Amino acid sequence: PTVEGVFFAAMKHEGLVEELRCRGIDHLYIASQDNLLLRIADPTFLGLCACLKVPCGMKVMPRENLEEPYGFFVSHRTVGFDEDGDGKIEDHERFLVRQKPMLVESRELSPAFLMSKRNGVSFLYKHMNMSQFYFRGSFFERVCEKPPKMWHGIFRRQPYINPMTGVEVNPPGSAKNSLRLERFVGDALELCRSATSMLVPREGEWAYVKHIEAPHNLMFGIFSMSQLHFRWISSVGARFVGGEYVDKGTRR
Repeated sequence: PTVEGVFFAAMKHEGLVEELRCRGIDHLYIASQDNLLLRIADPTFLGLCACLKVPCGMKVMPRENLEEPYGFFVSHRTVGFDEDGDGKIEDHERFLVRQKPMLVESRELSPAFLMSKRNGVSFLYKHMNMSQFYFRGSFFERVCEKPPKMWHGIFRRQPYINPMTGVEVNPPGSAKNSLRLERFVGDALELCRSATSMLVPREGEWAYVKHIEAPHNLMFGIFSMSQLHFRWISSVGARFVGGEYVDKGTRR
């Protein structure tokens, strides 16, 4: 698929949903490829979700600053909703309370929300999406049959043709002159009533590689992986001779 949100429709269109059902596969792991330290099919994460028997789960990490562009795993509380599905909220439904899991994109929140803190100390929104998801088979089938209809507007730099001159225009690198509509795998949470998350440390599980230059560049990813390998080797009692030549992943 061209973007991750088309994943569900593509699975159905290519007949892979039926194939998964025929093969008796009831647990699925979906992840983004941008994380160099991705633990593919992490058995601890998958085992947690399977034991809890949740339809959906995701890995999250602690938030570090205000500029991070990742989504938040939150619980959305609604007062008054259409419980019987007849299309209207009746008197006895006005005060019903429902809580649902939700993945909210940071770029879609106001600065006031992003800066909110609990007791003036820690961020209120602090568990960030790592784009690693678990789906139970029956729920995955339901999402593929009826994908979420949510769209996200992403501002991008986009070259264009000037209609008056016919000349291609290349905006400066900092320009955000277009809006691209996308769907994300995490939007599936809007279709489930319960979900779980597994909070893991960023160190050792997160090295986002997206751009040639900072902040999410390849060198950062290499250093992060080197740092992880150095800790693994040192933790079992090994030591490096001539340590001044060892890259411990501390350079940036």
